[in-house]
Amino acid sequence: MTVIIQGKQLDVTDALRQHVNERLKHVHEKFFGEGIETTVTISRAGNGFHTHISAHVIKSILVQAQSDADSAYTAVDIACENLTKQLSRYKQRLQNHRRRNVTAESAWYSVLSPEAETGKLADSQNLQPAIVAEMEAKIDTLTVSEAVMRLDLAKLSALLFRNHGHGQLNMVYRRADGNIGWVDPDGNKKTTNPPATPPTTAKKK
Repeated sequence: MTVIIQGKQLDVTDALRQHVNERLKHVHEKFFGEGIETTVTISRAGNGFHTHISAHVIKSILVQAQSDADSAYTAVDIACENLTKQLSRYKQRLQNHRRRNVTAESAWYSVLSPEAETGKLADSQNLQPAIVAEMEAKIDTLTVSEAVMRLDLAKLSALLFRNHGHGQLNMVYRRADGNIGWVDPDGNKKTTNPPATPPTTAKKK
């Protein structure tokens, strides 16, 4: 078990560090034994404190939990409880996923700068937004259910994946109404078998 504890705008005391380790130890042993890496960030939030937990529980699977409270200790406690709820919800599916060999392909992830609102039409040479940063990414081959699980656990807005059912690119995303949308282009169905029925939490849009 590897736990990295860091503070923003505050010094993490030895007592607080010990408290974090004790709270996480039970969570780690209950769900994944020692094979887990977790980063805990504690920061000031107005008159209170904010705790953010980022845990890599299995290769390529990130679980995130957070909380705000009047004290740093309470913020840590609630964040750990939220982490436990997340892991409990998907415990069986995570165990099944751990036993499956998930294939992945390399891709590039780019961060684009927003376009300036100048009120003028851009010329043909400046139609592309500026790239702020580029980094390597992975596109995993998953079932729709696995993709929804990863989206929920990592608190992502969207997730691009290759559909395990037919081998084509799909996307799941978080809708404004709180449900999960699933994008499966019509072109996929013309060349491959249709995907499996999506989970009840996913709505096709």
